[in-house]
Amino acid sequence: MGNPEVIGAKEEGVNYVDRHVIRVVAFDAAGKIVIIHAKRDNYYKLPGGGIDPVRSTTLRPSVRCKRKPEP
Repeated sequence: MGNPEVIGAKEEGVNYVDRHVIRVVAFDAAGKIVIIHAKRDNYYKLPGGGIDPVRSTTLRPSVRCKRKPEP
């Protein structure tokens, strides 16, 4: 999968492990970009997730939707 780009600064004394992920730019019905709130670390990200670089030979998109009820 090549050499990953490092985003941010690595902290000295911390052991890092490369993790391969796929992210998707998805749009809702109004044309807005869908983002996900990661509660644990309180940040926002694009939908997607980790992949197994050994087993993943093709990109097979899958979509799961969870809608909050309108107030």
